[in-house]
Amino acid sequence: MNTITITALGTHWWIEVFDDISTERRDGISDSITTLLSSIENRFSRFKDDSLVGTLNRERTVVTTDPDLKVLIGHGRDMYRKTKGAFNILVGDALIARGYDSNYSLIAMERAVEIGNPLTDLDYLDDTWRLSVGLLDLGGIGKGWAIDQIAELLRNEGIVEFLINGGGDMYGTSEYGKPITVYLEHPTEKDVYLGSATIENQGFAASSPHKRRWNTSRGEMSHIIDEIPDLDASFVIADDAVTADMLATIALLLPSTAFVELALAEGVQHALFSATTGRFETTSGFPFNPLE
Repeated sequence: MNTITITALGTHWWIEVFDDISTERRDGISDSITTLLSSIENRFSRFKDDSLVGTLNRERTVVTTDPDLKVLIGHGRDMYRKTKGAFNILVGDALIARGYDSNYSLIAMERAVEIGNPLTDLDYLDDTWRLSVGLLDLGGIGKGWAIDQIAELLRNEGIVEFLINGGGDMYGTSEYGKPITVYLEHPTEKDVYLGSATIENQGFAASSPHKRRWNTSRGEMSHIIDEIPDLDASFVIADDAVTADMLATIALLLPSTAFVELALAEGVQHALFSATTGRFETTSGFPFNPLE
């Protein structure tokens, strides 16, 4: 097994290559992944003023033919429709007001915020994106999409068996011909696991309002806006990482019945956990294994 470790997009990345490859080839693949992640961050990070997203938020317009930006915004618009606005890529101003800014100040501000509608307040014409209300934030999409881009890079390199782990969100093919085991972390208790699951040519993502949480003069804040009470963690398995990433976040935003309906329509398997009540629910197809 060959392990590649990288720090990018504000998190740690581990790429396990189970194919038998040389150290020289591993290092070359590592360099390619590093370049790819740097490109993604430099184009789409809300925290970089000169990125496409940063420029759009600051100037309200950005001229670009970048096809990846269209794809990412397309994902956001699609889920905005399907969740009736609960999943919204134009909440950047609200996140900044909560203290989740480029400096990670974690200091909430008492001010009105602008939250836009990506279907009406963000448009593209003549190679120009225009934003009229709100600030673009691709945080609920970008990491999963980046994982899928790495998976495509590895396949193009002829790699068959691998696992990509970007800060706990993953995509894996297989490990020496067997499904890959992933562990479900308890959202509030350190080094405690609820159990495990397996993936094979699938993406996996987990989300929790406790993952990024801080105290302010306005009370306790989270990176999840309008989270569902008493739902402390979601775990989603999908055909790709970007779908798993989005749906894991959406699970914390929608009432249970609405999320279950959406998950069924999207063909994903999921598990939901409440630390308060001890409730742990999974779909029948979620490959859950309790710890012995």
